[in-house]
Amino acid sequence: MIMKLPNGYGTIAYKKGRRNPYEAYAPAVQVKGGGYKKTFIGSFPKRSLALQALEDLHRSGCGVDRLHVTLEQIYTEWSEGAYKNITKSTINGYKAAWKVFEPLYRTKVKDLRSGHFQRVIDTMAGDGYSRSAMAKAKVLAGLLETYAVQNDIIDKNYAEFIKLPKAEENEKEIFSDLQLRKIEQAAAEGVGVADLILIMCYTGWRIGEFCDLTPFSYDPDKGTLTGGNKTEAGKNRVVYLSEKIKPYVDKYVSAGMERLFGHNVKQLRAEFYETLELLDIYPKDAEKFTPHVTRHTCNSLLNRAGVDVKTRMLMLGHSDEKTNIKVYTHADEEQLRAAVNSI
Repeated sequence: MIMKLPNGYGTIAYKKGRRNPYEAYAPAVQVKGGGYKKTFIGSFPKRSLALQALEDLHRSGCGVDRLHVTLEQIYTEWSEGAYKNITKSTINGYKAAWKVFEPLYRTKVKDLRSGHFQRVIDTMAGDGYSRSAMAKAKVLAGLLETYAVQNDIIDKNYAEFIKLPKAEENEKEIFSDLQLRKIEQAAAEGVGVADLILIMCYTGWRIGEFCDLTPFSYDPDKGTLTGGNKTEAGKNRVVYLSEKIKPYVDKYVSAGMERLFGHNVKQLRAEFYETLELLDIYPKDAEKFTPHVTRHTCNSLLNRAGVDVKTRMLMLGHSDEKTNIKVYTHADEEQLRAAVNSI
């Protein structure tokens, strides 16, 4: 026996011969002109499933309009609130990520599944987008799905199941042995800022830390520079100077400038590239070739010389979420001095 549905509850119609013969319709609403319109919810293989759809509609209280809301409508509604409390750069990031979802703009949120989102990510990968861009797209999809869950439009966040391509190994650019020899010769001849580039290669300072050093950072008796401000592991870091670069440091100390090496970051960055151009040193990958290449070169030289990872982390001021530097036994002065003179 099929029980009649209460007035105002909705309608279930049976269409013989169809794969999903039971059609559920929301309660009829009056439209202009005096007529009534029933909004289609969906087709189902069993009457019980159609009835469940009506029950879900009434239990959520979201209404027919909310039931048929599109991803574009969700984005518009979500962004109106979210964009009030975040920075302009973050907003621009979300807007850029939103563009890749254009194929889904008019899709009803209740019809979206993980496969829809995954196809967008896979298309991005095929089009050469960076993994970072794909990760931002996944974040945005998750925020929109979460918003839809919070507003009883859907009951499951399908964006959680998006899989990103495996991250490629981030190979860092370093100076080759031939390039380093060119820099050493140029430093001896006083070409550009070759001497500063060489000092950075043998100390591992970040360019900002390097430019912040003052004459008071230098201890001539111990042959050390003390500085660093990037991370907890790098603050007040003591760097022992290789005998290869100590004469250059002494020259700058005797100049008596307010900044030990007489440059701010902008000036040194510009002269870094000018000097390399004079020496015909060009990178394999221009995007990775920045003054930070000196820091990676230092780490590579230390590693090649057999300096253990604990000592390298102390020298370079590395911090690592997985390996807390505070648990390491501190290297003594002789160990650090031997390390820098091994390269």
